[in-house]
Amino acid sequence: MSFVLVAVVAFSPAVNDFFLHSPDGILDSVSEIYGVQGGGATMVAGISSFVHPLPFPDISSESFFIGDMNSGVVWKEKEPDSTHPIASLTKIATSLLFFENISQNEWYRVSKEAKNTIPKLSSIPEGAFISAPDIIRLMMMESDNDIAQVAAEKIGRAINFEKQDDLDYNFALQATISAMNARVHELGLLNTNFINPIGLDDALQYSSARDLFYLVKYIFENRLTIWHLSRRYHASVVYKNLDGKMSEISITNTNPLIQDYPRIIGSKTGLTDDAGQALSFIYRLKDGRAIGVVLLKSQDRFGDGEKIIQWLDAMPLKK
Repeated sequence: MSFVLVAVVAFSPAVNDFFLHSPDGILDSVSEIYGVQGGGATMVAGISSFVHPLPFPDISSESFFIGDMNSGVVWKEKEPDSTHPIASLTKIATSLLFFENISQNEWYRVSKEAKNTIPKLSSIPEGAFISAPDIIRLMMMESDNDIAQVAAEKIGRAINFEKQDDLDYNFALQATISAMNARVHELGLLNTNFINPIGLDDALQYSSARDLFYLVKYIFENRLTIWHLSRRYHASVVYKNLDGKMSEISITNTNPLIQDYPRIIGSKTGLTDDAGQALSFIYRLKDGRAIGVVLLKSQDRFGDGEKIIQWLDAMPLKK
C-alpha cells in the first residue's frame, strides 16, 4: 500500500541557482518564466471563474480544483470544499515544514523508529545519513513513509530547540503534527487537519481540494525548490553509511505522467484505502502560465490527470 498533501516557523531560505536550473536546461525562475512576483501567496477562496472554449472532460475524481498558480483564478472545480482523506498528499505539508525549519545543508540519520513505520519504505538503511534535499526528494518522488518519519522527527526536535537523538521520538512526532496544523491554519487552510506526517488513514486526517490547491500555490510562490525536487521521473540519491562510505540508489517517481508530459513542474501522488487515489500537480502551458491541479477520491488519477492536461493543452495561447 502506498500513500496521498499539505506545514511552523519560517526559516525562509532562498531558492538557489542549483534548483532553479532543471536537468533539461530550462531556467524555471518563478519571476521570469511564470510571471510570479513573489512576496507570498494570497489565500483567496476563489477569484472569478475561467471559461474554457472546450467542454471539460469526464473524469472520475469526486472532488477537484484547477486554477491559475499566479492569479488564483479558478479554471474548474467540483466539491472543492468537501473534506476527504488525502493519503500521501500529506507529504506536501511535511516537506514544507521540513524546508522551513531544518537546515538544507546538513545530513540526517535514519533512525530505527523511522524504519519501523508502515510501508512504503525506502532502500536507505537504518543508521545511514541522507542530505536534506534528498529527504524531500524521497518524500515527494518516491513517497517513502520512513523518510517522512525521519523528516517529522527532525522537525519536532528543531522547533523544540532540541536536536539530540535521545529526545523522545513520539514526542518529536507530536510536536511536528501540531506545527503542521498551526502552519496550514496560518495560511488560511481551515478545512485541513493532520494526525500523522505520512498520510495514513484516520478520521481526523483530512483536507479539501481547495485547501490543497492553495497549499500547492503557496509552495510554488515561496518554496519552489520543493516542486523542483519532485519533478524528475528518475533520480539518484546518495547516502552515508555508518562506516563513512558513500552509497547510491536510484529512485522512480510515483507519477508516470512526468515521463510523457515534461511541462509538469512538480507533483505528488497519494493512495490509501479510505482516500482512494489522489494526485496533485502543476502544469506549465505553452504560453508559460502555470496551472495547479488537485484530484481527490479518484478511481483513475493518472487517466484523469492526462485528460486534464490534454484539455489544458487545447486552451488557446494567451496573447
